[in-house]
Amino acid sequence: PIHSLSVLTSEEREQVLYTFNQTTKYWEEGSLQSAYARIIREYPSRAAVIQNGTRTSYQALAENAHAISATVRRTIQEPNALVAVLLPKSPALFAAIAGILESGCAFLLISAEWPDRRILDVLESSGSAALLTDFSVCSKDLASRADLPVLFAGRLPEQEPDPAIEGGLKISDEDLAYVVYTSGSTGKPKGIEITRRSLFQFAMAMAPVYGKGAVLSVCSVGFDAFLIESAAAMLNGRTIVLAGEGEEESPRALAGLIRGYAVGFLSITPSRLSAMLKVPEFRSAMRLMESIVCGGEAFPSDLLGQLFAYTHARIFNQYGPSEATIGVSLKLLNEAHRLTAGRPMPGCKLYVLDDWMNPLPIGVYGTLYIGGVCVGRGYRNAPELTAESFLENPFESGGRLYNTGDVACWTKEGEILLAGRKDRQVKLRGL
Repeated sequence: PIHSLSVLTSEEREQVLYTFNQTTKYWEEGSLQSAYARIIREYPSRAAVIQNGTRTSYQALAENAHAISATVRRTIQEPNALVAVLLPKSPALFAAIAGILESGCAFLLISAEWPDRRILDVLESSGSAALLTDFSVCSKDLASRADLPVLFAGRLPEQEPDPAIEGGLKISDEDLAYVVYTSGSTGKPKGIEITRRSLFQFAMAMAPVYGKGAVLSVCSVGFDAFLIESAAAMLNGRTIVLAGEGEEESPRALAGLIRGYAVGFLSITPSRLSAMLKVPEFRSAMRLMESIVCGGEAFPSDLLGQLFAYTHARIFNQYGPSEATIGVSLKLLNEAHRLTAGRPMPGCKLYVLDDWMNPLPIGVYGTLYIGGVCVGRGYRNAPELTAESFLENPFESGGRLYNTGDVACWTKEGEILLAGRKDRQVKLRGL
């Protein structure tokens, strides 16, 4: 058939399939467990989380995480089970993430802002083995209606180490790390499964982006972008500053946190950042930033001009669907001549293909597919949906592809230029 004929020379094919996708394989140099253990060992007294002026050190976080891990292991007998977490954004939430991973299980973060009906639906559809929560966000009615063991973070029993459990724990890089649910903007919310190897690779790829200052957490817990401010930040030993109640939507309050705690990193959607820049105090605080990462939406050129006027920070445009571990491409915009989504991040491979899965030349738009270690396992308990979007990679033996549904092309520099979606879906504030 005509569609099987290549429009590329062998050199062009080599370039768009392989040269543009040469990235670092961090997962060959370590693991999630080893990275976390190294941070606790090297920086025990460093503040892991700061909230309302209270500092929780990495050592204290590790002790709380170990208590959670011990309780989870005794409550759940099956290996690599999924533990749902319904907690307010607090040091306890960060200890829960670390403790569940330490236990060999995977976490599912549930936002306290979700209605009870959605929480119960997600608990059921995900097949969660337990719910870790707190009375401040989980009513007795919700706890009684949840058809699974409910663990309360503030009431965990003191556990003596059990050698049988401790010694019998086997954790693989291919085990599940977390499940995150989509917003459901195109139908019923879907749970996306991401492995430990994928999360570790993303965290290591973000290491040079964070800078030296603290990380300001402003993202909702229910989105995978929150992992930039939590799991990935902890795996890099960063200090995470949490806003108090009602402060996350207050540019003045956030400006105070930036100044007060030497914040250097912010990950945020462009529309939210644009709104906050209208407040003089926030604009002034931007001068203290080291790195600003924008994602979840198209990056408007006028926002870039504003940022250049208010900050000397490195400004990044990050692109990536939840199905491929948070972020798959990154572009430093400070000296850019063109606003693109950037090159593939380490561990990620990008492909611009036609309707017959043929690679397209530089400058020709097609469907963007993602390959590499960043690609998730698929949709939780939804094999038919998984088969529709997750495919075998014809360009890499044993590899898999995720069909993003986004329209894109390569630039001659090996960067991705996005041009909307095939289904005309519009994203606002990451939704």
